[in-house]
Amino acid sequence: MTDVPLPDQRYGGLLTFIGEDKEANYKVLGKQIEFTHVAVGDGNGRYVEPDQSMTKLVNEIDRYKIDSIEVYDKGDGSAPILKLEAFIPPDDGGFTVRELGAYDVDGQLIAVANCAPNYKPTGDQNSPKKLPIRLNFAVTSREAWQVTINDDLVMASRDYVNKASYISKDVTREVASDTFGRQLFYGDACKVVKGSGGYYDLLPGEGYVVGIRFDYPGKSVLVSDAPTSIWLDVSQQGNAISDIHTSVNVVVSDQEQVDYVDDAGVQHYLEKISSILPNSVVSDDRMVLRTNGLFSERVLGEIDVRDFGAIGNGVTDNTAALQACFEFAIRNKYTVRIPRGVYEFTRVSLNMSGELTIKGDSNTILHSTLSEPDSNKAAIRFSGSPIKDYSVVKNGVNRHDASVTMEDTAGIQPGDLAIFSSNQLIDTDHRGFWKMGFVGRVSSISGNKVTLEDAPPVWLPSEESFNITVTEKISASQFKVSGLTDRRGSMYPITGISGNNSEEVRNITDYDPLTNIVTCESTWLSPPEVGDVFRLDKLTQVRISRPLTVSLSGGVTLTRDKHLTANAGDGGFLGLQLQENADSTVEDWSIENFSETNFKYMYSYKSVIRNCKSKGANRIYSGYDGTGYGLLDVSSYRCQYLNNDISFCRCGFTTAGAVALSVYSVVRDNRITGGGVSYTGEGIHPHGNQVSYGFGGHGNAYHLIYSNNYVNDCHTGGSYRDYMPSVLKNEYTGSMEYPFYLHQIRGGIFKGNIFKPITKGEHFVELRGGIYNAEEPLIISENVAYELEGAFVGLVTVTDETVLENLHVTRNTVHFNKAKSQKVGIFGTTTGVRLSKCRLSGNIVHYTSAADDTVNTGWYGFATPNRTFKVVNDYIITGENQYFVNISSNNTIEIPFNNGTATCSIVDIVGENNGIIATSVVLYEVSGNSGDQSPLGFANTNRVYPLKSNELSKPKDGFVNIYQQGPNLIIINKHSSDLNLFVSIKRVV
Repeated sequence: MTDVPLPDQRYGGLLTFIGEDKEANYKVLGKQIEFTHVAVGDGNGRYVEPDQSMTKLVNEIDRYKIDSIEVYDKGDGSAPILKLEAFIPPDDGGFTVRELGAYDVDGQLIAVANCAPNYKPTGDQNSPKKLPIRLNFAVTSREAWQVTINDDLVMASRDYVNKASYISKDVTREVASDTFGRQLFYGDACKVVKGSGGYYDLLPGEGYVVGIRFDYPGKSVLVSDAPTSIWLDVSQQGNAISDIHTSVNVVVSDQEQVDYVDDAGVQHYLEKISSILPNSVVSDDRMVLRTNGLFSERVLGEIDVRDFGAIGNGVTDNTAALQACFEFAIRNKYTVRIPRGVYEFTRVSLNMSGELTIKGDSNTILHSTLSEPDSNKAAIRFSGSPIKDYSVVKNGVNRHDASVTMEDTAGIQPGDLAIFSSNQLIDTDHRGFWKMGFVGRVSSISGNKVTLEDAPPVWLPSEESFNITVTEKISASQFKVSGLTDRRGSMYPITGISGNNSEEVRNITDYDPLTNIVTCESTWLSPPEVGDVFRLDKLTQVRISRPLTVSLSGGVTLTRDKHLTANAGDGGFLGLQLQENADSTVEDWSIENFSETNFKYMYSYKSVIRNCKSKGANRIYSGYDGTGYGLLDVSSYRCQYLNNDISFCRCGFTTAGAVALSVYSVVRDNRITGGGVSYTGEGIHPHGNQVSYGFGGHGNAYHLIYSNNYVNDCHTGGSYRDYMPSVLKNEYTGSMEYPFYLHQIRGGIFKGNIFKPITKGEHFVELRGGIYNAEEPLIISENVAYELEGAFVGLVTVTDETVLENLHVTRNTVHFNKAKSQKVGIFGTTTGVRLSKCRLSGNIVHYTSAADDTVNTGWYGFATPNRTFKVVNDYIITGENQYFVNISSNNTIEIPFNNGTATCSIVDIVGENNGIIATSVVLYEVSGNSGDQSPLGFANTNRVYPLKSNELSKPKDGFVNIYQQGPNLIIINKHSSDLNLFVSIKRVV
């Protein structure tokens, strides 16, 4: 017996001459051959090719009783197939099976077969189950054979005598020959049928390829480049007989496929089963593509960018292939797979509704070759599709009603996004020149009434119409006007009243109140002339879009070469933009070197980006000027930015205004690192003229949450111009001047944060007083700051007229890098700060000298040698029910009680350096001149007079007059000079 090269080794079974003779005789005699045992052998360690002249195996190991026999006869005149099954017990083993034989009751070898070498372990070698062994071979008729068989495992099945072979009693048999001349037998499993929509299906069933039997579940394949061919890749997987299973995959290729041995040493046989004609398009649910000799399996519902001609070689331009693949996937609801490789492309942009899922791996790189900076054109932009712009004609959205009435609702359906563009929609008028809309999702439509799924507490402005007149002609879409004095005219429609554009309607997209120039979204029929009159209808505008839901995962890197030059006014580069989308997820992507913005959610609804990396978004020019956002939220609703790693960006995360606010988004568990980058046109320099931020910069956000983030080596931890942000439990470290820069902010909570600079920090909070809005409380509480050189709250643009209201600085722990004698307080050494209705209490101060460490028990919030603020005819809260009051001569102050209703109040008043004192003054409610006896029981008063109810209109001259009325303590100063008073109020039930 000689060695046979692996490509020429064939496996199968046949009748011996003895078996053929017995079959012929028994048919004549009407007898049936009775099998008793199946023998197994190892072929003396070599390949065995079955021979009809054999009377025994080359090297028999053992025999096993036959468990079942079955003859399959289709009944159409084709040859039946005989199947025998026996079992090797679990404890038998320690040998390699290469040959099989079937013996009858007379001890004669009736059939022989070979199989690929398979080692059978013993019971103590992890072989816990009995192992089935089977032989399949063609016979001339079924009359001479008997019994049945089970089909869950086939080891050997091959006809070497050109007899028709078997597939199943219920499927059609087909016979083909491969390039080696070997016969292939397969049934409907290998039939290729053109399905609907140009799909090609491989029908389910069972078959044989080069002696290996397989069950085929049925699949469909995508062929994007015709002509091409569909191939079967058949192998036997498993290292031991008990693990052996047949593996069948599909290969779609226009290249000739050949047999191969994979990295695990498994032999694969490639057989072409169909050729696809030109212009054929098929879909996919599971296939295998050959790449560099390796196979990667695709799962249900996936297509591959390579099916559309993409090549990840770092050279080929794949723009068209990626665009076509993504569009095909959305239209036909397929997942896109981008395998490892470097895919060059310029720009991909989609405006489609539906769903798009893209998966890559850790070695997938998408490299954009965009060369012209344009911050409005992302390298990859996935957007929903706009439906129409509508006007709201009836107020309705408010704190209790999440519906609006529109001019019409044609074309709107549940699930659509509603982008409200009114600049007064959300009550945030502290940013008066910003547009204050939001993004909502339609839940239902009834007539012209649209109900939103989850509207924030907002209100609609009243309808308003007025005329504007053209004062200067500029172009067909731009002109100067009179009669419009508010930038909030932008985004409203105007209608021609007189002139050549009568009854024509256009939307204003921009209005500059400094120049009075109006810009319209499109040109007019005729350029407006001086004296033309237009009517502005100040209705809330709503843009309806059908969203795209995007899911990106799999370790893809989106990148471009660094933007090495930048001048003031130049555009930058934008990486990935998801726009007008809902419920999208971006996970495990890296986005690098897009100088304007790496990643942007725009008009997005309840979408997430998590576990991503954003690096190198920065474009600095002319000192403080520049851009560069790692993550950017533009007018999105309830989006989440979670556990991302952001580095070397001018700003780690920010929000920006378009036609709406960013509302209720969450920024949590992110790591933001600046510093270390320095090249022409780009860089982050934590100190010096070029400023970097962990968060913020542009604001235009409503109730965002920033929590548990780590910010390192940024000039400023965060610049906030938001409405009521919650900034909680963040850590700020490294080389940093201050963690918080509050600018055009309306209220907010900054609580539980830690500032640990490696060098001396300037301030904990830098607050711009001139444009700070305090209609909501600004709470700075329970924070810890180290190494402060300046003040806890540093003030910018503070004058004698600056008033800080509703500022609460409480229970903070501050470590100053200076001695107490240097007069450090809450506001440092700044003078002239005016406070109103603020709370300064419970703070702990540490200085460089341990002897100076002080827990605040005073009136000013920090123990400090001198007060560095003013209270002008107002009060601040300095502790629990404790107040510092400044009251001018002949003036009145009302202090609201903060601890609920009570029977009476006990008031202590101490004057600052003026001898005024009153302790335990008991005050009861007074109203009118009823003549009642309140107050009662006061004592120890000096120049403080509690007014009786009949004295309210006649306060006593030369005294501080006090009384309780409703929820307030009333103080009237009838001294001839202004007074500073310390007031304590205790409520008694």
